[in-house]
Amino acid sequence: SISVMVGTEYQNSDTRKFAGSKNEQTATGVLSPDDPNGILSGTKTTESWNFVSQFGRVRYDFKKKIFTEVVGRRDGSSKFGKNNKYGFFPSASIGYNISEEKFLKESKVISFLKVKSSIGVNGNSNIPWDAQYNIFYTKPLAYNGESILFPDASKPSNPNLKWETSRTIDAAIEFGLFGDRITGEFAYYNKLSSNVLLFVQTQSNTGFQHAWANVGQIENRGLEFALKAKVIDKKFAWSIDFNIARNHNEVKSLGDYTEEAISGGTNDTRLVVGRPVGNNFLVRFSHVDAATGKPVYLDKDGNETLTWDPANRVSTGSIMPDAFGGIKNNFSYGRFDLSMFWVFTLGGDIYDSSSKRQLGTYDSDGWNHRTDQFDRWRTSGDEALYPVLTTSPTTYGAGTPWINTDLWLHDGTFARLKNLSLGYNIPESVLRKTKLAKIRIAVQATNLLTLTKYPGLDPEIARDFENATDRNMSPNITYLTAPQQKTFTFSLDIGF
Repeated sequence: SISVMVGTEYQNSDTRKFAGSKNEQTATGVLSPDDPNGILSGTKTTESWNFVSQFGRVRYDFKKKIFTEVVGRRDGSSKFGKNNKYGFFPSASIGYNISEEKFLKESKVISFLKVKSSIGVNGNSNIPWDAQYNIFYTKPLAYNGESILFPDASKPSNPNLKWETSRTIDAAIEFGLFGDRITGEFAYYNKLSSNVLLFVQTQSNTGFQHAWANVGQIENRGLEFALKAKVIDKKFAWSIDFNIARNHNEVKSLGDYTEEAISGGTNDTRLVVGRPVGNNFLVRFSHVDAATGKPVYLDKDGNETLTWDPANRVSTGSIMPDAFGGIKNNFSYGRFDLSMFWVFTLGGDIYDSSSKRQLGTYDSDGWNHRTDQFDRWRTSGDEALYPVLTTSPTTYGAGTPWINTDLWLHDGTFARLKNLSLGYNIPESVLRKTKLAKIRIAVQATNLLTLTKYPGLDPEIARDFENATDRNMSPNITYLTAPQQKTFTFSLDIGF
């Protein structure tokens, strides 16, 4: 059978914003731009953008065995300049249900087998509505008694901005064994993003600070495996749901930009060709000098030095885990049920940004220091993890009290009992007396147990940032991140 679909889509977004302060003595109403006598200061802004698409899709299925689909769409966005407003994004997929063939129909082992693959291109226009423009301001009587018009120094215009595109290829095998008592999927994917949209630093001699630009290429490729199994399916039942994945992320090109132009602010991360996005860019820490208690660093060539110098920063560590996944066990016996869900990450480093303040120079900055610092140098001959306690950054060979080194980089491997629940269903003989359809009593614990050698508060970090640049460049940074809560819940589920 063949099915065809064509369509079009149009979006218009208008956002009006007003911010200001009100003079309570002269204002006649609520804070509003319509009440100028009551406004001490205020700004009005309008954000407007449009999006239009034409798309079509053709599907074909041959005897419920072979399935194909071809899609084409043309998208246009006002966020880009007139020469780059539109992009064409095609895709195609095919699937083959092998288990429908005669030679597998009678199989007692393979109950389902399907192979599938697809290739496609997607577009990304997720940038501010005015990214292609420069904003100008007026200031009266600012120069020689005349008003002036001046640009916003935070960003220049870029009329050449274009769609970021991602070409994705994937292939997978789905299977079912022994009457689908065991099911699973093994998949591979490769995603190449080109003309990546990033907010980059500009050269200071331009008079601007940052700009939106299309930058190079980034590749993501990986493997995913998922398995479900009914291990025991009797009065006592046990089922397992397991998944594991590995992703490789690599910057393939930076185009015309340098590593310094695309950096992660105060946490020293970079885009480096051949390394993952947000790669740690740090001075390497070697050891604590047993004679003096001073920290010993490595220069770019691997030679020991007592001076912390940003010029010696190198790509170090591994922000991407070797693998990550989860496993869930479900047990039931009679009216009792027990569920246990673990998540895990193998490998990958975490940069504990708060350590440079809580384990570094001790001064009047108001920062509490951690008990980890008990393992510090005190007297000649001491072998310690941390250097001598000091109030002067020059003791650490630096001109600033807060320095980035790989001393704050830690293995992020962990396993966490994410959820544990135990429930009991009230027997029907009791329910008949209450005229209720069901009563289930359950207790549940979340984040009950974490197994890790990570010294920080929580290895299952949510990305933290201090500024807009860090937002895309700090995948493994934690900065005073509150740990996830350990919770206990009692529930009573009643049905009528």
